[in-house]
Amino acid sequence: MDTKEEIIAMLNDRIDRWRELVRVSNESKRVKCEWEARISELETVRDIIKPEPPVEEEY
Repeated sequence: MDTKEEIIAMLNDRIDRWRELVRVSNESKRVKCEWEARISELETVRDIIKPEPPVEEEY
């Protein structure tokens, strides 16, 4: 089973690859918007599973 860090790394890799494909694509604006929506969904999943940064306590 993959750790959270490995899953986040895989999501980041996929997001980067898809963004590059959208950037160089000759597809219509509608198709590019659909891909951007998929990328946004992946970013949301990544942000949900991303470990929270440690909270610093003030003294």
